Amino acid sequence: MRFVQAVRLAIPVTLGAFAAGWMLRRGSSARTDLRPLPRWRPWPAAALQPLAFALTAVFAHAVLRSGAPPPSASAIALVLASAAVAAGLALWISAPPSWFAAVLFRSWAHPLLAVAVGALAWRAAAGAEDLWGVLSDTTLRGAALLLRLVSADVRVGPDPYLIAVGDFRVMLAPVCSGADGLGLVVMFLATWIALARERLRVSRALLLIPVGMALALGANMARIATLLWVGGSGHEDLAGGGLHSKLGWILFLGIALGSIAVAERIPWFRRPSTEDHAEAGGLPAAAAAYVAPLLAALVAALVTSIWSDDALDRWYVARVLAAVAVLWLVRRDLPQPAFGLSWFPVVAGAVLAATWIALVPVDAAESARFLSALQGLGAAERWGWIAVRLFGSCLLIPVVEELAFRGFLLRWLVSPEFERAPPRAATWSAVLLSSLAFGALHDHWVLGTLGGLVFALAWIRRGRLADAILAHALANAGIAVAVLGFGRWDLWG
Repeated sequence: MRFVQAVRLAIPVTLGAFAAGWMLRRGSSARTDLRPLPRWRPWPAAALQPLAFALTAVFAHAVLRSGAPPPSASAIALVLASAAVAAGLALWISAPPSWFAAVLFRSWAHPLLAVAVGALAWRAAAGAEDLWGVLSDTTLRGAALLLRLVSADVRVGPDPYLIAVGDFRVMLAPVCSGADGLGLVVMFLATWIALARERLRVSRALLLIPVGMALALGANMARIATLLWVGGSGHEDLAGGGLHSKLGWILFLGIALGSIAVAERIPWFRRPSTEDHAEAGGLPAAAAAYVAPLLAALVAALVTSIWSDDALDRWYVARVLAAVAVLWLVRRDLPQPAFGLSWFPVVAGAVLAATWIALVPVDAAESARFLSALQGLGAAERWGWIAVRLFGSCLLIPVVEELAFRGFLLRWLVSPEFERAPPRAATWSAVLLSSLAFGALHDHWVLGTLGGLVFALAWIRRGRLADAILAHALANAGIAVAVLGFGRWDLWG
């Protein structure tokens, strides 16, 4: 159901944004001088908020009630808009909208970058779900091993994702497998390490990432085992309710926050210095201009994915328009590109494209679905979509992604004054962390991380962001040739 999908998308974005906002403000030395709150006059909002909440409940019941037809995009939009109004009125009760707006405008880089991390958390969660095919057998057999400690009647199979205790059976799907917690843990810990790098031994702190992944995998086994044990004991409603999803989020939060709390208190992870490094996480105002175009594209993709077809994103033009509009608005805050001929970005882009095409398995079924959906469009819309996709993949996306990851993130990991950071000062930990974040943005995250490493080398070699953009554009162009010239439509799926 699309409404459920919308809620699932909102959870990692909200968690990622709140966590990033907390960590950004915790590490920032530039505290906002808040305007004093005016006299408390909550009555208009307090009177309207219950009404908005009631309308949201009525709309949600009409859309989600038992026996209701599948909800349309307009119905989903109506429910979400009503919920947003109710939430906005709840904020209005605590302070006037003008006060919140003043706070955002004074320190707009922090909320913008926090939402950017939230959007990356969404991509990390979605990308981790692709690992379910790899992790499914290990997860199910690990859960079965735990269950056999308390029950003898445990069966795995014969279907690939079926596990049962007595007469209670569960068929796990990627959407509810908990694999997305793996991506969220990686994103959360990587963000914390980046922000706390001045007081941490980064090479040691990076060990928390594989440890967190292992804990997330083990916690998912324990969640599935607990769910089945409770369901097999005759409490099917409890197993299918709170234990189905809520326990997963509780475990994720416990692992992510617990890892940070423990690491903050273990001297082995910290630098042997008594200096106060609280300013290390401070963000210069220029950072927002580097991140805003990518964030606009990600938010547009997140919103349109609610009603887009699984095979073909007919609304791809929305993310292109959003990124172009924001890029135009912040153009004066970005440095002028320094172009110059060099062999390295050309070779790097070609090699990366060939590697990507060779290592991504051919998915004939996905290609057939994509091509069928594309051929279902009218001729003008079909060729228009292909033209927009080529422009986005080969020209626009390389610019906005390189601005965010090599232009800002990599250099900021080197120095808080990132625009002055020399390329030769780049550390391996900064390159690795920025490349992992870049990889989280892609479905094939291992290859995405490899691409991030290649583009980082292109920037380091001559200190020109244009070289990274060129290598990125040529890599995407090579993939486009495989798609349009050799029928690898699954590479665009």
